[in-house]
Amino acid sequence: MALLFQTCLLLIFFSLTSKTSAAELKNRISIEPKISVKKADANISINDIRQNISGYFLLKDTSSIYEEPIGKLKGNYWIIGKNCGGWTTSGSGEFVVFQESRWECEMPTQGNVHVEIGSTQTCYDKTGSGRYGYEYYGYLITVETPDGGIIVVKSSQKELEGQVVAFKKLKANMSFNKDLIPKNKISWLQ
Repeated sequence: MALLFQTCLLLIFFSLTSKTSAAELKNRISIEPKISVKKADANISINDIRQNISGYFLLKDTSSIYEEPIGKLKGNYWIIGKNCGGWTTSGSGEFVVFQESRWECEMPTQGNVHVEIGSTQTCYDKTGSGRYGYEYYGYLITVETPDGGIIVVKSSQKELEGQVVAFKKLKANMSFNKDLIPKNKISWLQ
């Protein structure tokens, strides 16, 4: 009986010490954005531009010395647009969330995971007299532990990386100002 008790204690000790800390996970996980923004003439007006935004985030386990897999991860990403300064979007914010998504994955040892983003189209004119619409501004992505602890935050715009709590309140097609205060839902976004 004592041997069984000691074995159980050793197993518990081993499982507690083999867990990877958040700091170790931060050093192990890298994020490579693979976002494509293609511009084309919108064929609506002489200055109108259509953007197609698509791609994925590549998450990598960069460690070569760890044998244990990272395991389950989750997170959020936001694809963000910036107002082109027109009056047709009056009442809207300076920015808009084109896409917002929650994702989950299982990270294999020294492996890669693709976090796909859906395709988004937007049309804007920032040079003509009738300026309108939103153009692609950037992204924000979080990688979290299964219990919601943030491991890594990455953004194309460094000032957004400290704003994860505010972004978690924003949903797709919602406009917001530079202070991340939600404004209106933009119904014409695809």
